[in-house]
Amino acid sequence: MILLLSLTIITFAMTVRALFVVVGGYKDPLLATFEQYGEEQIFSPILMLIAWSASFVYIVLYWYIDPAVVFGIGLLILIPLAGSFHFIVAFVRKYDHIMRMYPRWYYQLIQMTDREERRRIAYMWLFLPPSTRMIYNSNNTLFWQWVEQVLMTVAQ
Repeated sequence: MILLLSLTIITFAMTVRALFVVVGGYKDPLLATFEQYGEEQIFSPILMLIAWSASFVYIVLYWYIDPAVVFGIGLLILIPLAGSFHFIVAFVRKYDHIMRMYPRWYYQLIQMTDREERRRIAYMWLFLPPSTRMIYNSNNTLFWQWVEQVLMTVAQ
């Protein structure tokens, strides 16, 4: 019972986090994609939201339906998904413009900066205290002022 309760809380929290990433209220995962050297990583906020939402719904079913039935439903869904994994990957690659729908601030940042500047912004984001990150997550105007300050300090 404690394990089920903890899994329910964890999946609910991650679903809410993914929802905040999709609507642009939480910037950490998207800025983390800029930290790596080389090509930028592909990150799909919508795919993350779908995965965490499905996990949350599946775990919540354990509260209301017999666990054996829920386990059977999980197997009936998981086996065809595993069998069609290559088709799902091909679909995601073919329609990557749908899977990579980002918040508006992300597109503006991509247009305004080059790869090196985005990497520096991402590393400077790591040095901000959590309370300041919360302020910048919730207020895009302050976030853009901070980005402009970072760009001015790293300009050569």
